[in-house]
Amino acid sequence: MKRPPQPLNRSEIYALLATCRRERAAVRDRAFLTLAWRTGLRCKEILSLRIADIDFPRGEITVMHGKGDVRRVVGIDSTAQDALTHWLTQRERDCYLLPDSPVFCTWLGLPVASRTIRKMFARRGRVSGIGKRVHCHGMRHTLARELSDERRPLHQIAGVLGHSTVVTTSIYLRALAGPEVVDLMRKRL
Repeated sequence: MKRPPQPLNRSEIYALLATCRRERAAVRDRAFLTLAWRTGLRCKEILSLRIADIDFPRGEITVMHGKGDVRRVVGIDSTAQDALTHWLTQRERDCYLLPDSPVFCTWLGLPVASRTIRKMFARRGRVSGIGKRVHCHGMRHTLARELSDERRPLHQIAGVLGHSTVVTTSIYLRALAGPEVVDLMRKRL
């Protein structure tokens, strides 16, 4: 049986990011976590990013091969840009970069494995004391919930998440129904 989605709240996000402090990979991990949270990109989409896919002046990231091999452009806000810029500075200084090194690479310029990202999310979730399962796709749930709470139109949320139809997004958001649904029933006369 599928586990129900458990989006993180802001204090949990900040606790997760606060674990990125001392170790060598902290800057990379913080950039990855922030990008996943603030853009809603899938793990594979982030791991596939190349420098040429990022347009800082326009605040855009081009996902060349999204789910279903669909190309799309997503916005990148200043929070994600700052974390990503910090990582790219360290990457340039500390990594042995190959011509085809992805944005998120190892110190030898090789691609980071998705299992490494899964372990990083789980470890940082444990260290932060979050009592929920912490994983990359959960950051998409978190962003979707935040956008819904901000009363963003369904078609815009679908565009950000890369859903081909708003029906998919509607199903997605229905699974994320939060405390307001419980409050609605509690407050009935």
